[in-house]
Amino acid sequence: PLYFDEIVTGFGRTGKMWGSQTVNQTPDCLVASKGLSAAYQPISAVVMNDDFHSALVDCSIMQHGFHHGGTYHAHPVAAAVALETLKIYEDERIVDHVQDISKHWIKMISKLAAHELVRSTRTIGLLSAIEVGFCSYRELDFRNDEKRDIKRSVVKACMEHGVLIRISYDSIILAPPLIISKKDIDELEQRMTKAFNTILFPTA
Repeated sequence: PLYFDEIVTGFGRTGKMWGSQTVNQTPDCLVASKGLSAAYQPISAVVMNDDFHSALVDCSIMQHGFHHGGTYHAHPVAAAVALETLKIYEDERIVDHVQDISKHWIKMISKLAAHELVRSTRTIGLLSAIEVGFCSYRELDFRNDEKRDIKRSVVKACMEHGVLIRISYDSIILAPPLIISKKDIDELEQRMTKAFNTILFPTA
């Protein structure tokens, strides 16, 4: 079976309702959360095709019980929030907005890609990874252990410039609100550039 984890990529993040649609795949089973309620209520969902469901039911019968469940399934408040969230996605044409604003987002990422602190970038829709590190041709003289740790330095510098980021290995993960505007994107680029500059030129 083909599984898709759509916790982050679901509900328009990649420019389609599902990330699997963006890469032209049809999963047998996918999991979704976060965007299902815009994070206002804890809720998740498992979506499966008929073949997957039949196999799950058949195996459950053999085991004398339905072998799939969750502690907080079908909470009425969370379900109500999810339904309203889905309605807002449709009424506000959020997926269309992501497709449109992604063009400006990609331009912003390409500007950051030219920075000396950036090794490479990867982007799909409003989801980007920016690999950071010092280029081999530039050796920097750091005076303490904290500044020798590029990841901690980047997180600290970004926070000091009002940007909260998540680091995965050597990459900054950016997943902005789906309603982000061009003005917001421009401000983000300016703040991150200043943060990167403080690492390259700490005394400037």
